[in-house]
Amino acid sequence: MSRRDLAARSLAMLAMAGWLGGLAFYGAAVIPVLHDAVGGTRAGLTITPRVTDRLNLVGLGVLALWWPLVVAERDLGPARARRLRVAALGLSTTILSALAALHRVMEHHLDTTGLAGFYPYHRAYLLASTVQWLANVGVLVASLAIWGGGRNLSMDDKE
Repeated sequence: MSRRDLAARSLAMLAMAGWLGGLAFYGAAVIPVLHDAVGGTRAGLTITPRVTDRLNLVGLGVLALWWPLVVAERDLGPARARRLRVAALGLSTTILSALAALHRVMEHHLDTTGLAGFYPYHRAYLLASTVQWLANVGVLVASLAIWGGGRNLSMDDKE
């Protein structure tokens, strides 16, 4: 493997780890502290939209690193792992687009209607974010199998 290939993989893995870690930390630590410090409604109306916009931009950057890597490695590793990685990355990309659109819908709803009827949108956003997080873990697991580090991940088929 060339240094360039190793650098591309390392950058993609670090970026994905940062995104996943940032999302987990935000949900597990920042949101509860915000709710305690400034109140759930105020935090949700003033801080959360700004942070989620930034998290979505980080996600866009991460996906922009991963797609060229996936294309460059399209013939590398077990076929099952390659298919899983493409599917998981495609799902993550689709969800990111949906989250960006849903974010705008939620902001418009809050601006025009307020909190009445807002929570179904919020639940959908949280569910989609969770599915995206899991899909990104799938990208990492499949990548390890493709790169030879996942021999015991049951993806070493000979297709």
